[in-house]
Amino acid sequence: MIKKKILFSMLIMFFLFALVFFTLAFNFVIDLPKKDIVIISPKDNIHEKFSCIPLLPDDPTILIRLDDIGANIYRKIRFDLINKVLNNGLAIFIGVIPEGIENDDELKEFVKNNIDNPRFEVAQHGVLHLVEEFKDLSENDAYNRLKEGQSIIFSELGIYPVTFVPPYNVYSKGTTFALRRLGFKVISAAKDELKFDGGLFYLGENAETFSSDEQVLVSVNTIINRCKQSLELRNICVITVHPQDYLDGEGNIDPTKYKSFDSMINKLKELDAEFKLPSDLLYCFDQTELNNFLPGNQ
Repeated sequence: MIKKKILFSMLIMFFLFALVFFTLAFNFVIDLPKKDIVIISPKDNIHEKFSCIPLLPDDPTILIRLDDIGANIYRKIRFDLINKVLNNGLAIFIGVIPEGIENDDELKEFVKNNIDNPRFEVAQHGVLHLVEEFKDLSENDAYNRLKEGQSIIFSELGIYPVTFVPPYNVYSKGTTFALRRLGFKVISAAKDELKFDGGLFYLGENAETFSSDEQVLVSVNTIINRCKQSLELRNICVITVHPQDYLDGEGNIDPTKYKSFDSMINKLKELDAEFKLPSDLLYCFDQTELNNFLPGNQ
């Protein structure tokens, strides 16, 4: 009987991973049997106990990612950008830099006031936000550093992020192994990356508001066109934004630059797309719940 239970459980997991493979390979979605399997929200802070798989959306879907939300930096513009998105009925996930956030009461209060908003989500953006912070780390070194940042965010904000955003979108292979060990489900980094390795969902950026190569603000039309192209190819567009993109040389909000952000939001709303968060693209399964449906346990 025990061998039958193990075999049945293995068949279920094989089916789930096969489902993901065909979803990503052929760009279609098959709904999982929600009546038979309990779906758990990764926001429950217990997602590390669950296995999660991504499914591509049926409809065009846009994700807005705001990086570089750190302790006592870009203090006004960061909240203005987030509120602009939320007040327009869209969704946004922010990359929080863990280092020093215990000293930023405004940030902690803002996050705690919005954490139950279904259109708002926190990702972990490095730990110290050093240049290429995770480029060459081994699995153990990455684990220790990630764990430090994860502990800070949980201690100060009361949540375990589902998504990791490496500084400058650079990470080592060892970092991905460490992320899985720590219960992360998504890594948002490399341009146009979209894959699932059986434990981690790679959800890369498709458009950005600032060109690091040319050191200029990307035009709204270019952002929209890149997003349209990505939506046509994969039904997903991830747009990366930074607070400093809309500041002048003295660190004040630049009215002209900020107007371009407002214009981008308005044009994105015209694309007839849904706005979601990384966790919205995950189905997570409690192995205990799955075992309840094994023969002999009903």
